[in-house]
Amino acid sequence: MIAENSTAPALVEKMDAPVSDVPVNSDMLQAQGHMEKITKESDADAVNALVGMVKSMGVVSLQACGIFELVKEAITGGDDIAKSGALSVIKSCVVSVDSWIEPYLVALVPSILALAPANKLRAGAKDCLATVVDNLCSHAIGVVIPQLLQGMEAYEWQTKVLSTEILGEVASKYPEQVALQMPEIVRTMMVVVSDTKSKVKQTGMAVFPTVCNVITNVDIHPIIPALIEGYSNPAKNTPKALEALNGTTFVNDVDSPTLGLLVPVLLHGMKERKTVLVRKSAVVIGNMCKLVNDPRDAAQFYPILEPPLNKAIDVVADAEIREVCTKSLNLLSK
Repeated sequence: MIAENSTAPALVEKMDAPVSDVPVNSDMLQAQGHMEKITKESDADAVNALVGMVKSMGVVSLQACGIFELVKEAITGGDDIAKSGALSVIKSCVVSVDSWIEPYLVALVPSILALAPANKLRAGAKDCLATVVDNLCSHAIGVVIPQLLQGMEAYEWQTKVLSTEILGEVASKYPEQVALQMPEIVRTMMVVVSDTKSKVKQTGMAVFPTVCNVITNVDIHPIIPALIEGYSNPAKNTPKALEALNGTTFVNDVDSPTLGLLVPVLLHGMKERKTVLVRKSAVVIGNMCKLVNDPRDAAQFYPILEPPLNKAIDVVADAEIREVCTKSLNLLSK
């Protein structure tokens, strides 16, 4: 005879219960109630209660109870009070909840950056983002960096400024992660420091040195200011940047972050009409290639530097400069 299951009546009662009495729906209604107080009244107790649900229920609270969607809806479609409340929830979650929540918070970073143009929300958005990046693991930061780079090229100048400021904080706390994405970061920073909006340009000029400090090759540290000036006004300052590069003695290994900073100015020099600048660029390319230990570091820049070197070999009248370009191309190809 099969023993009677004492839990069966309880299960039947739950299955027959009204929808509002089913635990997951009950929790959903509770979450909605907390969120309503947060978005309409900026209720701090409701923030604590909602975050408490997230902590105790885990990922179920975000999915089955719809908390993630509630926060996302508030931050993207609500009024200023609702958006401010959503920022409070996000900030509290990143501090209080375990690391499993990080992918959900990272997904909200672009929406937080988009709040920058709103005068009443800008400070809160910056504070929230600073708290988020300060508490994420390094792997999550690797995902946030491209989001910041996208924000740095946004239409709204306030979003550009906020994204650049947060990138500076990321560079200070997670230098290894920034170094891994240095080529992409430098290309975006070049756009920022040459922006026509003075506030964007000023922010970029202030943050760029912090970004460059993640580079471990100390040979180039003394010339970082000249390189940044070159990127801020290529037409005017590229010759000075190349002069500084030519006066630098490279003795340490040249890696991908180092190349990421130097290649754009070398590329610009190779495209200059003045052949003396072409020669200087080619000389530096050759010198750097001699100190690249990992061929993969140079390989990613080969498609960028090979065309201008080949073009110089074909069109420059000066035989000595053509020879310099040929030697540098051979070193780059190894």
